[in-house]
Amino acid sequence: MKDDKVDGFRAGADDYVVKPFSTDELLLRIDAILKRVQRAQELLLTTTSEIIEFGNSKLNVADQSLTIKNKTVHLTRKECDLLRLLAMKRNEVLLREVALKAIWGIDDYFIGRSMDVFISRIRKYLKEDNKVEIVNVHGLGFK
Repeated sequence: MKDDKVDGFRAGADDYVVKPFSTDELLLRIDAILKRVQRAQELLLTTTSEIIEFGNSKLNVADQSLTIKNKTVHLTRKECDLLRLLAMKRNEVLLREVALKAIWGIDDYFIGRSMDVFISRIRKYLKEDNKVEIVNVHGLGFK
């Protein structure tokens, strides 16, 4: 029923299969979801020497450190991954769903609230860099 499909998507489903279904279709749908997850996780794969510069800041992904004007802060893995995604998409919108799936592996309301706390912490770290600002893009994500 249409209402069941809508309820399923609102609850966080990525896809659905109606009965009766073929095994081939089910396997192809599972493969498609696994490819999406793999692509999101590949965004986070880094080389050990990756350093990203933006504004007056340097993010050293290997040791999870952020340096702003000769002051270094050590980040958690999720803070580092989130800041890396933002830096990679600088001056573009980083969609909430993309960040949530890439870092947490799930796009969920409660995990989204957790990500907002991480964004708040990152903003606090970056307040010393007047050339960098993380802006909320209502209904989409961050820029």
